[in-house]
Amino acid sequence: YEAVRPVFEHIVLQLTEVTREELTQPVFTAMDVFEYPELHDESIATNNFFRLLCKLMLTSGVKDFSWRDVFKPEPARLRRHLSA
Repeated sequence: YEAVRPVFEHIVLQLTEVTREELTQPVFTAMDVFEYPELHDESIATNNFFRLLCKLMLTSGVKDFSWRDVFKPEPARLRRHLSA
């Protein structure tokens, strides 16, 4: 995960009009539903990143991209995703 995420994050930032700050910014109206919103700071940034990455992969023709491809990538699938 630690080796693959920066690569995917760089791709997302370069190919979308999203900045790193926007990627980590939570939707404040959504934060109101959590009893302890401070516990979700990192997970919201991760979900924002993954949502944009999935959208980019779908646009690139990768229809079966999942969390596993970021957190536990397999070499053949990673090569395919980076080529897309």
